[in-house]
Amino acid sequence: MPIRIAIIALFLAALCGEPSSARAARPATTPQISAAPTAPVFSPDARWVLALLIVVGGLFLAAAVIGPLYCMSLPEALPATHSHDEPPGSSHHHGPSGTVDFSIED
Repeated sequence: MPIRIAIIALFLAALCGEPSSARAARPATTPQISAAPTAPVFSPDARWVLALLIVVGGLFLAAAVIGPLYCMSLPEALPATHSHDEPPGSSHHHGPSGTVDFSIED
């Protein structure tokens, strides 16, 4: 329970702001507010754009080389698969019940 009270006290202290002595010591100046620009302002330092374009171009070049090489390494046809959805007895290694028949030689 004392921890909850301490947390509530810290929360209330944060909400109240600064103490009155700090307000009295602060000079009463009005902040200067400048008008916001009407359009976005871009940085005049754009040296990073060229490096970024070179990196992106290099990635596209690497993909253009690696893609065909990968496709050439793939087999032309998929190997035959063994389906477990076959009806019982339709496989050579399964008996009439659909379970493995160890009496049949390979």
